[in-house]
Amino acid sequence: MQHKSASSRDIIANGISRFPTIAATIKTLKQWFENVENVLFVISSDVRDESLRKLLSFMKVTFMDVDSWGDFCGQGGFCITKGILETGFYDKDNSRLVITENELYGMILSQAVSYNEELDKVAVDSRYFSDLEVGDPIVHLKYGIGRFHGFEMMDTNPLKKQN
Repeated sequence: MQHKSASSRDIIANGISRFPTIAATIKTLKQWFENVENVLFVISSDVRDESLRKLLSFMKVTFMDVDSWGDFCGQGGFCITKGILETGFYDKDNSRLVITENELYGMILSQAVSYNEELDKVAVDSRYFSDLEVGDPIVHLKYGIGRFHGFEMMDTNPLKKQN
């Protein structure tokens, strides 16, 4: 699959927002489903996850669970993942639609999460990031949502800094 650079990708807001009735939600989702091959629902709470699964089953939409953006890109189709994302988007070039819990239900049900400075010191195997490509949307634990711009080598040897 050929990917475009982040600057030339056609990624736009999906225009989905909370609807006043379940019928309006179904109508709008059906319109998107007719035109988009790959849909990822990002849901953070178990209650909303269960609600979405019931809605998709009612609509006779076959879906699967994925654990990451890379899994979604590899699987395609209609997928559900656990996560927190404020706003979805539509990647027209790759026919990928991301719909968030916030867009379907109006607000995110969340619990307080504190940032742990100790996480900065944890070594992470680079294989966890092997499916990232420049321009992919990412969520950083400390800084929030952004776009992946690549890796940069850093010298972390404290002895070198003293000289």
